[in-house]
Amino acid sequence: MLVDDVRKSSIPVTVNLKGEEVIEVLEHETIPIREFVTLFYDSGVNFSELVNHPNITPRWKQVFEKWKQKGILN
Repeated sequence: MLVDDVRKSSIPVTVNLKGEEVIEVLEHETIPIREFVTLFYDSGVNFSELVNHPNITPRWKQVFEKWKQKGILN
């Protein structure tokens, strides 16, 4: 996964007050896009690859499940 892959996906990317691209994880919670890509670098931008990634945590699994419910991930 590259930064451009995330930008082209439905994952909600915005720019914070510092001018950094961030992903809106959940309401009022963000992660820098580069940090997300580093964490899941060898995954595709889809639900099944992300939830089965070696770096998955229970918290990230919740996030990806919510994104799937909202139609952000397929």
